[in-house]
Amino acid sequence: MADSRRPGYFTGSGLPMRFADENGVTLDIFQSVTQLPDETWGSTNIASAFQTLIDRSINQGFYGFLNANFHPPSYNSYRTAAETMMIYANNNGVPIWSGPGCLSSCARATRPAPKTSPGAGATS
Repeated sequence: MADSRRPGYFTGSGLPMRFADENGVTLDIFQSVTQLPDETWGSTNIASAFQTLIDRSINQGFYGFLNANFHPPSYNSYRTAAETMMIYANNNGVPIWSGPGCLSSCARATRPAPKTSPGAGATS
């Protein structure tokens, strides 16, 4: 999301990214950017921005994890937008995951393939 007129991805990718230590070694710690913070988009624009990002994902292959943030103290102001977003995702076959579900999926997807020894699985 560059600004409220042009929804997109901060990092160039909508995918959670791993942190690295000071030596450049990647860690099993992920950060996922919140592309849709309620205080930036407001109650009317946030659902429209979400729909744009979903449509780009489905129609153009710009896949990503979309994170929307609705602060509890102001949730009533955004409830209709949040429900609209969830209905839109469901109607388009887009899963809605919890934080732990996303983390589990990322960890599985980025885990290196197990190393096998030469000839493993071969029979004589």
